[in-house]
Amino acid sequence: MPNRIFRIDPTAKSVEEIEPTTFADNGFLETKDVHEWLVSHPGLLGEELLVIQREHLNVAGKGHRPDLVAVDKAGNLVIVEVKRDDAGQDIYWQAALYAASYWTRRADEIVNMFASYAEMPIDEAQARLVEHTNADDADALEAALNASQTNAKQRIILVARRFPRQVTTTVLWLNERGLDVSCLQLTPHYDSESDVHYLQS
Repeated sequence: MPNRIFRIDPTAKSVEEIEPTTFADNGFLETKDVHEWLVSHPGLLGEELLVIQREHLNVAGKGHRPDLVAVDKAGNLVIVEVKRDDAGQDIYWQAALYAASYWTRRADEIVNMFASYAEMPIDEAQARLVEHTNADDADALEAALNASQTNAKQRIILVARRFPRQVTTTVLWLNERGLDVSCLQLTPHYDSESDVHYLQS
């Protein structure tokens, strides 16, 4: 059973459940809302990630545009694929195509991607990545990011309000075979009494 959210009335010593709803019912959009929340607060993804690109066209003319590309604390590339409400049955395959397109990215290319996205000089982007990954210096960062090392194993995070059983079963199967894929459920709640929206990660 998913976690539940309750409104507390300290005076009446009572609680009332705030029912979950859908993003569509509340008029929230995938790109203009959910993406923005994840970019501004990557902690919603359950860990400390540094977003380095958004809807990045990685292969010219191929339409490979992952929703978000991030770097985790270990220097691994993390491909984040977002669906507003229902994930659909092919979300993991779409994310795998995106991850594969970044397979051969070198460390300098990853730094350049971040610099372009954050609109900052290359040396500043490199320093920010060194800080994020707790690398000792630029050489240690390069070792962490290089495709011949950790970048050979990208991670995938799938985000949706609801995942079909076919997706969760496939993700478990992929994990058993050494691929790092996870499902993150985002659930909106609306408290009509206070006219406040809540987001559960």
